[in-house]
Amino acid sequence: MAKASLQAPDNTLFPLTGKVRDFLSGNFQVMLILGDSGAGKSMFNRHLENELSKEYKCGGRIPSFINLPAIERPEKDLIAEQLRTDRFSELQVQELERHRQFILICDGYDESQLTSNLHTTNLLNRFGQRNTKLLITCRTQYLGPDYRGRFVPSAAGMYNRAADDLFMEAVIAPFSKEQIEDYVERYIPLEPRTWVKKDYMDKLETVPNLMDLVKNPFLLTLCLEALPDVVKGKSNLSRLHITRVQLYDNFVWRWLGVNKRRLQDSKLSGDKLVAYEGLMEDGFEHTRPSFVTRHAHRCPSLSLSYPFLSITLRTVLSLIIASSFPRLPSYLLFPPSLSLSLSLSLSLFYHLSIDCYTLPALDPLYGTPFGRLSRSFINFIYTR
Repeated sequence: MAKASLQAPDNTLFPLTGKVRDFLSGNFQVMLILGDSGAGKSMFNRHLENELSKEYKCGGRIPSFINLPAIERPEKDLIAEQLRTDRFSELQVQELERHRQFILICDGYDESQLTSNLHTTNLLNRFGQRNTKLLITCRTQYLGPDYRGRFVPSAAGMYNRAADDLFMEAVIAPFSKEQIEDYVERYIPLEPRTWVKKDYMDKLETVPNLMDLVKNPFLLTLCLEALPDVVKGKSNLSRLHITRVQLYDNFVWRWLGVNKRRLQDSKLSGDKLVAYEGLMEDGFEHTRPSFVTRHAHRCPSLSLSYPFLSITLRTVLSLIIASSFPRLPSYLLFPPSLSLSLSLSLSLFYHLSIDCYTLPALDPLYGTPFGRLSRSFINFIYTR
C-alpha cells in the first residue's frame, strides 16, 4: 500500500500496483516511488519488470530494470548504457534507441548518490523522440524537503518550467497489523518450523514496541528469523526490549552458523579441505565481532575500486573471511560464480541497512568509552 506524498495523511492509502498502472496508461512521464530502507522498493521493481515482461506485445514499450549504482553515468545515455550492460551490440543499441519505446524502472537513486534530474539530463521525450516512461525509486531519508526538482520533467521547449502534470509520486506505507499477519502466514510454510502463526503473533504483540519496529518487509523478516532465539528462556516478555541492532546481531550469528554447517556438509578435498580446516582452527563463529569490524573497514576500499559494484551477502562473507583469514586461497573465497565482473547481475541480498549496523566499527576509538557512546547512538537510532 502507498499514499500520494510524504505529506498525505495515512488514511488515504491505495494499492501501489494500481497507481503504477495508472502511470503507465496515462500521459505521465516520470513516477517517483519513495520508501524507507527495507520497505521493499527493489523487490517491487523486480516484480514489476517481470509482470510487464510477461505482458509485453510486439511493438509495445520494453520494460527494463536498471540498477542505477551499476551504471557508470546514469545521468547521460541511461538507455544505451543499460542496453550495453544487457550485452546488446552497438548496432542493436542504436536501432533500439531510434525505433523502440521503453519503460525504465530505475532502482537505487539514493545508492547512486545522484542529485541530477535523470529525465532532463538524458533528454527523454524531447521533440521527435519516442515516448519513454521513467519510474524511479529512492529512500525517503536521502531527500531533503525540496526534492521534486530532481524528478519533475521540464515542459517541452521550456526547460526552466516544471511540467507537474507529467509527474506522479507515491510513498510506500508501513505494514498494517493485517499485512504483518498475512506476511507471517506466508512466511511459515517456507521451511520446517516449530512455531505456528499464533506463536509469532503473540510474541510480536506482547514485546513492547515490536510491532512498530517491524513495519517493513526487511525488518519483519529479520525479526521472524531471530524471534525464537531472542525470547528463548524469557518469562516476562512484556518487559523485554528489542532493537534493530539486536535483530542484526542475531541475524549475522545465524548466517555464519548456516554457512559453517553448509561447509561441514560439503565434500571438500585438497586445498579446499585445508582451507576449511584453517577456517575452523582460526574460529569461524567465535571471531564474529572482528568479522564485522574488518568488513566495515574493508568496504570503503572496495567502493573506491569498484564504485558501481552491487555486493551480495555471499560476496560480503568472502570479503569478511578474506580479511580475517588471509591464509585462505582466493579461488575459494571468490569462485567464478562470484567474480566481481558478474556480481552486478546477481540478485541483491546484502541490504544497505547492514552498513549502518557496522558503522560503529569504523570509529578508530571503537571499544573506548567514546566508541561505546557511538554504538549507543546507533542503538538509539534503531529503536526509533
